[in-house]
Amino acid sequence: MFTSWMQVNQIYTNAKDLSYTQFVSKFTYIAKKRCWKPRKQGYTIGRLNWVPPSTGELYFLRMMLSISKGPITYEEICIINGIQYPSFREA
Repeated sequence: MFTSWMQVNQIYTNAKDLSYTQFVSKFTYIAKKRCWKPRKQGYTIGRLNWVPPSTGELYFLRMMLSISKGPITYEEICIINGIQYPSFREA
């Protein structure tokens, strides 16, 4: 689901303006095709799984998903105010 999200950011221009937490309210995941499609009607509240701070980089990646909008690579998630950081923790 996560890597498919980055692929959708390349295809749909309106997806580039959404963080991952906002994205699930506008798109729906089709498990059989392993892809995201724009939501035709309705509204849903999405959520990210809880990750404990002791997991290190995984925890900081989760934090960045609520901030970063429209990345198409892992490296783009680490860009804040035009500055590329080497890790999710530093970003």
